Amino acid sequence: MKEAEQALGDARQDEASTKKKLVRAEEHVEPEIRRKMKAMEPKIKDELADEIVRMKADSEAALKETLRELEKEFEDELAKKIKEAEDDNKAKLKEETERIQELHDLTVSKVQADYEKKSNDRLADARKEIEDECAPSEERDAHNEAASRLKESEKSLQAAASKLGSLTGKPVETSASSKRGAKAPAAADDKGAAPRKARGEDDGSYSSYSYSGDEGAGGARGAR
Repeated sequence: MKEAEQALGDARQDEASTKKKLVRAEEHVEPEIRRKMKAMEPKIKDELADEIVRMKADSEAALKETLRELEKEFEDELAKKIKEAEDDNKAKLKEETERIQELHDLTVSKVQADYEKKSNDRLADARKEIEDECAPSEERDAHNEAASRLKESEKSLQAAASKLGSLTGKPVETSASSKRGAKAPAAADDKGAAPRKARGEDDGSYSSYSYSGDEGAGGARGAR
């Protein structure tokens, strides 16, 4: 037990002695530390300043690169949207152009048809006026009068033939009766040509007639 207590006492004395030495040593070391730190401080500050400059340069470069990439990203996105808008506008413009062109063509066709109808109507009216102006009214009146006289002559001839036939007891054939029911010859001009006279006809007279049989012929000569 005593030995342990003795050892503890020695250890305490040794610790106190070394502590004193440490304090004296630290007191002597501190000025040396300050001297050396003073000598090293400018170098450390310069190195730190250089590191700060490099850090700032690297940070600025990184910032520029980031901003450049961000700007490019926005430019690409904007270009994409512009391209989509241009394509959409082109499609809408094409659709609207086709619609307006179709409406224009339809309007032009309608207006052209109206003008053509008006033109045809005006041409028809003009032709009617010219036809009325150029119509052979005198020739038409003369033709109508001649046709009336022809009908009267045919009636007179038919009446004379009937009377003669009743006297002779034989049927009398005339040029008018032979053509009865036949289609009248076509006029050379529907608007003014006078009808051709029957063969052997004169205005106000009737054509010759014949009898069937020898006695009819003699009777006819006697009737004359």
